[in-house]
Amino acid sequence: MQWWESPVQLNKRQSAIFVGAYVFFTLLLRWYYIEPLLKGNFWLSVAIGAAFLAVIWVLIKVKFLNFREQSEEEQ
Repeated sequence: MQWWESPVQLNKRQSAIFVGAYVFFTLLLRWYYIEPLLKGNFWLSVAIGAAFLAVIWVLIKVKFLNFREQSEEEQ
């Protein structure tokens, strides 16, 4: 294990549930709290959306989220 890899790793089903819940709650946060504060500033909204996606990307890179099927050797 490398220093940047997470000691905790979700399986495929848990990762899908985590991402679904994350997307749902961040969209609610953006629609009902952040977007009214931005008052139509398109580029700032895009940057905030990119930051939320970057969090998912980092979680995949550190192998906290796992969308691969486990082989018989790993089980």
